[in-house]
Parts: sequence; structure tokens; C-alpha cells
Amino acid sequence: MKSRNVRRAEGLGTASLADLLKQAGQEEFISFAGDMPADDCLPRERIMAAQIAEPAREAEDVGSSVPGSSHGQLSILERLCAFMAVRGIAADPSNTLLTTGMQQTVQLIARSLLEPGDTVLVENPTQPAVLRAFLARGLQVVPVPGDREGLLIPEAERLMQQHRPKLIYVMPSLGDPDSRLWSEDRRVALLSLSRRMGVTIWEDNRYGELLFPHDSDSAPASLYELNAGRERDGVLYTGSFSALLGPSFPAGWIISSRGTAAQLAAAQQSLEHKDSGESTAYRTFRTLERVLDECDLVEQVRIVRMSYFEKMQRTKALLRGHNLNGVSWKEPKGGMFLWVELPEGLDAEALLRSAAAKQVTFETGASFYAKDPQNNHVRLTYSNMPEEQLKSGIDRFAEAVREFLARSSP
Repeated sequence: MKSRNVRRAEGLGTASLADLLKQAGQEEFISFAGDMPADDCLPRERIMAAQIAEPAREAEDVGSSVPGSSHGQLSILERLCAFMAVRGIAADPSNTLLTTGMQQTVQLIARSLLEPGDTVLVENPTQPAVLRAFLARGLQVVPVPGDREGLLIPEAERLMQQHRPKLIYVMPSLGDPDSRLWSEDRRVALLSLSRRMGVTIWEDNRYGELLFPHDSDSAPASLYELNAGRERDGVLYTGSFSALLGPSFPAGWIISSRGTAAQLAAAQQSLEHKDSGESTAYRTFRTLERVLDECDLVEQVRIVRMSYFEKMQRTKALLRGHNLNGVSWKEPKGGMFLWVELPEGLDAEALLRSAAAKQVTFETGASFYAKDPQNNHVRLTYSNMPEEQLKSGIDRFAEAVREFLARSSP
């Protein structure tokens, strides 16, 4: 019999109507779900050249004694660490581990640092795939409330004292789903609290590079950077290439202390051997290495930030043009999403069913909560929308909201 946590994990998936309807062949279907980057800002020519050239390089391999250095990883690690240095992150190949994607990142952290029954704290709302992975691992997940500045530190302290967690999972820079950007004061306060309570922080920065141009120069330092001088113990810093280079490059990374990096690398070798993942890792990293040979990551960040800023502004303008009573949002400072609040009492799951009939979908808010979900929220992903689809999708969404409100009116 499946455990309560596993059953709950399986029921916490985000809205999947997009996949179901696409599989049914409905080509006019428009999805605001997922977190795909925009095709128009990807280095497509370099990606295609790398994919074509890769078969000729499969007989080659690169190795060294640092964790995670096979399959061309050492070259990637060196480029990544140079990129991190520009961001103020002190990383080197000895304390940085490449993963095949965020799924492996979660698996490694959950299996290496946590045991079934352990308690982890999470933001509320938070990233649903990580939440599902925690529950499937048999962890006790305790949500911590927050506001636009970040976690509410007194509540975090109370919950740490009550539950004695081993880990707290946070996204301080453009978190999912609301793209909030924590203040530096909240970051410093969480670091101080976690040190005092002996709780490891997992800082997920997968969307952190997507700050809009006018906010990027004033971004607060990462928790990992603020933790400098302590041999990096106590903070795991993770990220992903997919937000910048697209779904063909899901590879991620974990930056930590050297001791933790070695522990994670040992778990990765065991996991890849068990799951026969060597060939997948080989292709993932060698093709990525080829792309990075030609792609300037700093320039790619600039291109993506500008593209997403323009699409966010367009999405807001389209929504405002429909004058939907009771529909609101907090303006994000970056990222791929708009976290939209619907009128009180309007259930997003019911709205999704109405919207699907108009061939449009989105992520419903309840799936982002470990507890006490806000059912009147939806997440709209604008990052990968061409102009024509964006306008048509917002038109359909607005029509569904108006019809739903009309039916709900007394």
C-alpha cells in the first residue's frame, strides 16, 4: 500500500490539461502552463550546430579528479564558475556538481542529506515539483508564510523550534510562482536564524538570472554569497541552464562546501549506476559543452531579460485592456510568470475547466501550496508566447473569467 505522503505527492501535480489536450491533437490550444523559455531569444544556430556535431565527438571523454568531471563536465564547470564569479558567487570545480537537471538535483539533495521522516520547511507557496519530491521521499513538509519581502522570520523561528527541521528550501530570487524578490534584510535574518538553529538552507536560484534590466543592478546578494567566510557550510546554491538555453539543456548545478559536494557526487554516481543514466549524462553534458564553447552566457542573460520584460509588460497591458473586475497581480521584478489573484470565491480549478473549453490553460494556485492553498490564484507563463498567441491566449482567458463570474453572480 502506498504511504500517505506518496499518495499526496501524486495528487499535487500542477494542471496537466495542457499536456492532455496537446496529445489529443488540438493544435489551436494555447498553454500558459509550464516554464519554457522563449524560442526567439535562444541561440538556436549554436544549439543546432552543437547537436549536429555531437555524434562525431561521442568517442571522446574528459576526466579529472574533481566531483562530477566526466562527460566533458570539467570544461562546463570552469565556464560555470567563471560565470558565477561575475555574479559574486565563489565557486570552483571542487565544490560544484553538475546534474542532469532539476529532477536529479532534488533527488541528490533529498537522498544525501535527508531521511524519510525528516522535516523540511518550505515557502508557502513554493515550487510544486520540489514539493512533490519531498513528499515522495517521505519527508514531513512544513510551510512558512511570507510576504513580498521574503519569509516571515518570526514564523520561521517558531516553526524551527517546534519541528526541528534539517533543511529549509527557499527561492529568494524570483521564486515560483509569484516571482518575489527577497530583501537583503530578510536574507541576512534567515542566515542568522539557520546558523543558530543548525538548519541547512537550500537556495534554489533557477530563475534568479531573469531579473528585468532596470532591477538587475540593485539585486540583493544571494544567501550563498552572504554566507562567505564560513567555508560555505550551511547553504546549498542550485541553478539550471534551461531558463537561459531552453529545454534541450536541462543540466543544473549544486554549489556547496567541498565536503558536501563530495557527498553529493558519491550519491550521483550511485544514482546514475542504478538508473543506467550514464548515456543520458554523456549526451546532456557534451552537447552543452559544445554550445558553451560558442555562447556568451552574460550576453544570453541580457537578451533573455529584455525579452521577458517586454512580454511581461505586454501581458499586463492585455489583461488591463479587458478590465476584469477583481482580477489583480503584483508586478514582478523578473522571471517568466505573472501570479494572478482572482476575485474572492472564484475557484481556479473550476475556472480551468471552463478555460480548457476555450482551448487555453494555466497553472492553478492550489498546487503551489503545502498547506492552506489559495484557490483563487493562477500562474500565467508569458515567457514563451509569440505576440499573436499571447493576445489570443489572454483574450480566451479573459472570456473564461467573465463567463465564470457571470455564472457565479447572484
